[in-house]
Amino acid sequence: MTRRKSVALTAPTTIEEAVALLTRYAAISAGLDQIEVDRSESKAAIDAAADKLAAPMKEALKDMARQLSPWWAVAGAELTEGKRKSIELAGCQLGTRMTTPKLAYPGKEENAVALLKEVPWIDGFQFLREKLSLDKQGLLKKLALGDEDAGRLILLGFTRKQREEFFVDRVPPREPATEQVDDLAADEVRS
Repeated sequence: MTRRKSVALTAPTTIEEAVALLTRYAAISAGLDQIEVDRSESKAAIDAAADKLAAPMKEALKDMARQLSPWWAVAGAELTEGKRKSIELAGCQLGTRMTTPKLAYPGKEENAVALLKEVPWIDGFQFLREKLSLDKQGLLKKLALGDEDAGRLILLGFTRKQREEFFVDRVPPREPATEQVDDLAADEVRS
């Protein structure tokens, strides 16, 4: 096996040669730094331009969903024959769905923490984190079980709070090919 030899480098022999090499090094390093600055600025400009284009489209979708919500409240039961909460219609899935459950407690979080620390008939520390805040997910899971501890938590004022919300989602095309949105549709959203 032969040894690979690296390219022979000439080391500076005088202070002037070292200064010249260091000057070139500093210039190349500054060029690399400038490339990173330019890259960041270009990305920021692209993001800003995309956000500017997307903002009216997002607002238009929100407005349309607000318009469709009262219609769905009246027509939804008939369209689903009372058997479902949503349907596919005109390339969209629409209906109602449950939001992610959030922990509800009638007081301040600090009061709930103190309460769970001091109550002798439930191991409240299992629902507290190191920084002594509520383990809301743990409390939600326990409340969902409906066991004796859940009943005790309910007596303390904890409940699962969840609501049904209206939604509209675009259904993606079923074929694996990419979808092209014509400019006319995009122009309609902007106007």
